[in-house]
Formats: sequence, C-alpha cells, structure tokens
Amino acid sequence: VMIASLLKNQQFGKAKSLVQWIAEQGYLKREQLVVMGFGNQQVDVLLGKRRSPKDIRAFLDSLPASGGTPFREMIQQAAQYQQRILQSSPDCLMRTFILSDGRVNQCFEDLCLQGEVTLVDMEDSAVKRGKGREIANALSARYFSFPQLLAGA
Repeated sequence: VMIASLLKNQQFGKAKSLVQWIAEQGYLKREQLVVMGFGNQQVDVLLGKRRSPKDIRAFLDSLPASGGTPFREMIQQAAQYQQRILQSSPDCLMRTFILSDGRVNQCFEDLCLQGEVTLVDMEDSAVKRGKGREIANALSARYFSFPQLLAGA
C-alpha cells in the first residue's frame, strides 16, 4: 500500500480507513503487508513486510500527513522494493494499492510495478481533473475512485 499526500478535505483520514480495510482483508487471507508513504520530498517504508496485523488502527493514527509528493521516486522505490522481495520469494503474488489525489506533475510513464496494481483515486473536489485515471492507465493499473472501491467491498 502506498499513501500519497492527501491533506485536503479529510482525505488522509479516508486513506487511513482504506488501509485499515486492506490490512483486515490481508489478515483474513494470511497475506503479507507493506505500507509505504511519500511526502516531504521523500519515500518511507512505514511498515515493513510482515503478516497483515489484525488491527492496524494505532499504527495508522500515529502517521502524520505531509505534502510534497515525489511520485516518480515513490514508484521507483516501490519497484526496487518489489524486486528485492521477488529475489527472496520468486513465487510471491503482489498486489499493490496506490492511494493518490492525482496531483502529479512528474513523468513516470516509463516505470512499472510488478503484480496486480490498483490505483485508488482519492480526489475530492467539485471539478474533477481526472488525473487518477490517467495515472492508472500509465501504470497499467486498475482504477477505482475511493467511494467506488468501498462500494464493491
């Protein structure tokens, strides 16, 4: 799970709720989970690879929100992280969720991620820019808006 800068209109709280849901689903399926965050011109592994915890709320509540998202660097670091995991566990099935409001001004079309990639568009504005769908297409990812994903859960 990769969390973008989502400072506006309680988007960060919604993103945390979504990560909680993803972790719960992973716990039920005995899956591994990694949480990466990006903002303040850096990318951090917030929760290293481990079995999905039963309850991740306290961890999520401790996360601060920040802006300045290096989207290209995030995709590059996530791809490198995936490669390290695949070297040690070649049969690993990866599912990556990118939570973003679509405020991206960097080129990243030349990058790709392994496995099943889903972009969850957290854009919350009266006039939608539609950048989330463009990002999903560029990364060959499935696209869902935040309400659409939860409705299908």
